[in-house]
Amino acid sequence: MLIVDDEEANRIIVRRVLEQAGWSAVEAADGIEAVAAARRTLPSLIVMDIDMPRCDGLAATRAIRESAAPLSSVPILVYSAMPLTDVEVTARGMDGRIPKPFTPDQLIAAVEPWLQEGQLAGAQRLAGLFGEAELGRLVGGLREQLESAVTELDGTAIPTIAHRVAGLAGTLGFAAVSASWLALSEGDESARDQARRDARMAIAAIDRSELVAPHH
Repeated sequence: MLIVDDEEANRIIVRRVLEQAGWSAVEAADGIEAVAAARRTLPSLIVMDIDMPRCDGLAATRAIRESAAPLSSVPILVYSAMPLTDVEVTARGMDGRIPKPFTPDQLIAAVEPWLQEGQLAGAQRLAGLFGEAELGRLVGGLREQLESAVTELDGTAIPTIAHRVAGLAGTLGFAAVSASWLALSEGDESARDQARRDARMAIAAIDRSELVAPHH
């Protein structure tokens, strides 16, 4: 995990809370250091402040999103006192928010869903049926569909796209993705944010796995 904040005290507090919860983390003091550290370590998640010298969190996030996969899909949680809405967070290429200041429970609750093991458990159970190579090809196809669907999430054709994503995700054992995208395909607009979140989680998990060949 990568913690990015220009205030050393903030980095130390975040790191110690996360380490006590069983996770390891490295630190960066600004956006330039963050991009370099992300390329060097390929973190499972980035906690990103926004207002920093030299290079702010928004510029660092853009640089990471413009990188090749799997770095481009690393989840980024904004860690800021700025009152950002979920829509504003998503528009900036980030995946969620951590309040600043926070309680330890709030930090862990924000981080944990993105780091939980087992995102691919359902798919991996199918390896005996398909074989690893074929399963990797199918999961890779799902990843491409998810990436495209997230890009088109606000378009008029989303019910059709969502139905297709829900079907393939369910077949390959991505139950949470299947459920939220099925709800979206059936016209449940309240499922839109959860569908985006589930897709981003699945993409990040796929890119961290060895099932699919690296994207370039």
